[in-house]
Amino acid sequence: MVYKASGATLNAMTAAEFCDPRNTPRLQECVISIVDQESPLSSDVLAKELIALAGIAKMTPKLRERCSYLIKSIEKSAKIHYTAQKLDLESDEDDEVTFLGFPPSAGTR
Repeated sequence: MVYKASGATLNAMTAAEFCDPRNTPRLQECVISIVDQESPLSSDVLAKELIALAGIAKMTPKLRERCSYLIKSIEKSAKIHYTAQKLDLESDEDDEVTFLGFPPSAGTR
């Protein structure tokens, strides 16, 4: 599998602007674009990419909460689904990571 960057763009914004509800529609568009182009990916990777697109250098608990909200706010309308994958196939531990993406027929590609 070859990594393919999303191509999503976002004007630089402060953390306060990132959390401003008036910016929700544009941020939701970015989430959809990132998931469409890069899925499957974890919500942590998605959150880091989203704040990087906004030009924000450091993830804070408030920004992480905002990213979680943005993902949850589009789950049903964008038909995002979740899959769990075990990290270490040789380990007996239950180290699973949840990935999000579009079902093969629901992507916007």
